[in-house]
Amino acid sequence: MKIKRIILFILLIIWMATVFFLSNETSDESSGTSGKTIRAIINLIPSIRNMETTEKEEIVANLQPIARKLAHFTLYTIGGIILFLNFRLYGLSNNKKLTFSIVAGSLYAMTDEIHQMFTPRKESGN
Repeated sequence: MKIKRIILFILLIIWMATVFFLSNETSDESSGTSGKTIRAIINLIPSIRNMETTEKEEIVANLQPIARKLAHFTLYTIGGIILFLNFRLYGLSNNKKLTFSIVAGSLYAMTDEIHQMFTPRKESGN
């Protein structure tokens, strides 16, 4: 039981560090990250792979807002699961585990939004 607590706590710290690291990116860096991911995925689709570069870039631009929201949702879903699994080890009722997970995840999301207020949204010189 103690090893599970340690492993889940380490996973929680890794998740929190990942969120912090990604939130620390400027908007240009974040767009670059999501753009690379979208390009890699659409290049797997034969009908898109053979398109002109300008057409592909238009697809990338159109998919970026969706990809970023999906990534955000996925990242926080993973965090919620890790929080729930952590609280599960303390003998709480299911309602308390769920409530504590939602509250802790929401508090972390709020601190992340505050952190982002201090992160530049544009690269300097642009």
